[in-house]
Amino acid sequence: MKQWFDGVEDFLESSGEVARKDFLSCCAKRCSDSYPLALYKEAFSDGRSLPEALKYLANNFDGFDYAVFSDRVELSYSQCGCDLYKEGLITSVNLCQCSEASLLYIWEQIYGKGAVAVTTKKTIIGGNDSCLFEIRILK
Repeated sequence: MKQWFDGVEDFLESSGEVARKDFLSCCAKRCSDSYPLALYKEAFSDGRSLPEALKYLANNFDGFDYAVFSDRVELSYSQCGCDLYKEGLITSVNLCQCSEASLLYIWEQIYGKGAVAVTTKKTIIGGNDSCLFEIRILK
């Protein structure tokens, strides 16, 4: 199995941006649909405000923290949540584009397609002590 994932890692390192984004967006959707999307939907249910929903998420995701600013939300993770990385199957920093795509997919399910932008600020795979993503609600 490791050899197969070495091939995926080769693809992540050598493919063009569009091909990599297309591939990782499909993977991100599948991963998000497996668990985190349901948790986000629960967090934002019952008329919870953004800060209330983020507090709910922090109580239900290990290592999750957040900060709310007037123009953005920052999500911080003290540990990488990707099983592929945790199992040592993929170590390419390009894998973090999957996390960005996952967050975009999830937040668009809450706020609507095209209503959010997600930017990766730092990653554990990239050598940082945590992962940091910026969420901007556009509409």
